[in-house]
Amino acid sequence: MLPQKQQLSLLEVWQRYETAVLATQPQPKATALLAQTRTALLRYTLPGWGFPPPKGQRLTAQESAQGLQCLSQVSVAHLQEAAALQEDLFEQLRVAGNSRRNYRWALHQFLDWCQQQSWLDTNTWSEAEQPTPRKRKKKGSATDVRVTTRKASQAYRLPDAALSASLQQELAALEQYLTDSKSSERSQQRTSATIQQTLNQVRRILGWLHHVEGIAQDALSLHLLVPETWGQNQQRQVLEPEGTKNSVELVQAYLQWQQASRAETAALVDPPPLSPHTVIKTVNTWLQVVNLSQQQALERSDLATESLGEATVALHELRQTAVAALKTHQPVSDELKKRLEWMEILELTEQLRQECTPRFRQQTQSRQGGTTLGSLRSVSAIAHSYQRFLCGAFLVYLPPQRQQELRTLQVSCSIAEKAALSQWALTQAGSWLYRDEEQWWLKLVDRQHTPSAPPLPVPNLAYADGRRFYQYLEEWLLHYAYQDEQGRSVMLPGLRSCFKPQHDYLFTMKQGQPYSQASAFMELLRNPAYRLTGKVLTPETLRRSGADCFTAWLKEHAPAKTYRAGSYAMHTHVTPHQDKDIDVIVSSNRDQQERQWFADVAQNFVKPLAKGQAKKRKAKRKAKRKAKP
Repeated sequence: MLPQKQQLSLLEVWQRYETAVLATQPQPKATALLAQTRTALLRYTLPGWGFPPPKGQRLTAQESAQGLQCLSQVSVAHLQEAAALQEDLFEQLRVAGNSRRNYRWALHQFLDWCQQQSWLDTNTWSEAEQPTPRKRKKKGSATDVRVTTRKASQAYRLPDAALSASLQQELAALEQYLTDSKSSERSQQRTSATIQQTLNQVRRILGWLHHVEGIAQDALSLHLLVPETWGQNQQRQVLEPEGTKNSVELVQAYLQWQQASRAETAALVDPPPLSPHTVIKTVNTWLQVVNLSQQQALERSDLATESLGEATVALHELRQTAVAALKTHQPVSDELKKRLEWMEILELTEQLRQECTPRFRQQTQSRQGGTTLGSLRSVSAIAHSYQRFLCGAFLVYLPPQRQQELRTLQVSCSIAEKAALSQWALTQAGSWLYRDEEQWWLKLVDRQHTPSAPPLPVPNLAYADGRRFYQYLEEWLLHYAYQDEQGRSVMLPGLRSCFKPQHDYLFTMKQGQPYSQASAFMELLRNPAYRLTGKVLTPETLRRSGADCFTAWLKEHAPAKTYRAGSYAMHTHVTPHQDKDIDVIVSSNRDQQERQWFADVAQNFVKPLAKGQAKKRKAKRKAKRKAKP
């Protein structure tokens, strides 16, 4: 038992709360609230402080009197423990879901009222965050999952506060150079995300120079990354690593430090080599800095251009070595944590579709179990469910080659003739989703902003419950009707409108902004996929699973020549130069062949469900006819 009360007791607090509720609430509502709170305290909180629990299914008058007497022995200082004790008792007593929600809510109403009173000192209360339902069930989230056993290294990127005025100007010049020039690998403009990744990598290298090599912040410069320019920029006095004579050796010194620091973090005696992907990213970043220095040297007619050209050749050779190592590289991440079979992905998409409902089913309070419809969800919650399903549906029914195609997909809801729309689509920049009198169409462009294929028809899949895919698409974009708590019909101009988007993209963030970053867009699928499957699924891993499934089908059903070409189109291991006989016939009709195959697979997946549902409805109608007199 706890010691006698100090200052106020919980009984005195309860009496004050009872008076306040009766004075501010209507009689029926006040009586129901006090009964719920009394049960929450006496049955699901007091036993946590060592008092005997009630024995019956309902609190008797005698048990209520005994419980209130026990409250007089508990100090108000213990009130902050009540919520945690209640959760423990819920688990011990195996309380049903609805009962947990009701009594948790009643207790928190009581605690919130107490914290608003001047006579209660809450300065010593810990401001613990209220656990979400997933945390209470210890399910966690996708962000809690590490797909590799490697420990995260300490951040060493140079912060904004450490950037001198001259260094900021150099980084701005580098950003402008990356924006104006084209990628040497694909001869196309770089995206803003790629440019930002390069700038972040440069700041990490500068952080290494500062934290590890001991270079002062005011002496940091991009010229330090290019020893070939030291003679012209008087940087040799600032940084002279022993044995470092050119850019390649400086790159190797940085990579060796990365490998050593990771080994130290993981306490490894024999550290494994760095991933070729890490080496390629580092060399690519260094190449951009060298290329910028070479351009500036040409503008100044510097003598360093010849040595910079040699550095560029040497860095390209280092990069080619890393690219060759990719063929035998084994990823350290656990593929089982982030890969699903294609049928499992289709099942996940169907589960996301079933969440597009105004009310969820939830457990009843009965010990016998069962479910019932829960309360009406908010419109924004329904809209978020629709957006997650549509994201998964487009990735599964019409898989894009890159998630960026879907993230930057614009939408036009106006209706026109098919011929006029096709002509309109060809004149529009970017990827578009549009419709004619009969169906929706999808026009995709690649990263060079050229159409990757003729416009594709969006498949209008039929589901087991009689709904079609176009209904979900149009409820997201055009009109959505539902009934509020009072039974009144409410019509919205599409669920997308509740986020107040300021753009024409199909998908939008809750603040009305477009998804400018791939990481934010991936959360649409990443978190619900982990909740439903336990796997950390992303659009990229989904694309690879689809490629494997399609390639396996090609291998079984298509001729060898078409199979090899199809494998190349899906970015698998076959490349054109490996076989002179390869005629990449799918380079032009790849989208029609592949995407039609995915749409057919998806429809065949839900077709058996639809047939089974139809049989159930038919049997139900037959039973009703027999029951009629």
